[in-house]
Amino acid sequence: MTTVRAIMEGEGIPRLGLVKIDIEGGEQQLFDGPTEWLASTDAIIAEFHPALADCSRIVKTISSRGFDYIPANSVFADNMESFKSKGHAAND
Repeated sequence: MTTVRAIMEGEGIPRLGLVKIDIEGGEQQLFDGPTEWLASTDAIIAEFHPALADCSRIVKTISSRGFDYIPANSVFADNMESFKSKGHAAND
């Protein structure tokens, strides 16, 4: 295993515009680990697996790092869980 920050540093990626998370229940481990990479992220689209992860805790973790939460199915049918950085104002 590796961290998101290690991948970013290894590939020379200073900022993540959009992160798509579809890791079949591994989202709990992702957000229980280091989350400093969220400070360099503009938006997230995620598929949560409630039977395998504490989704409300994940939402709290991401939201506490400066993201607005857009719940699944709240914009259109079948939209995924989404988060937008409050610090990212482009295209508002």
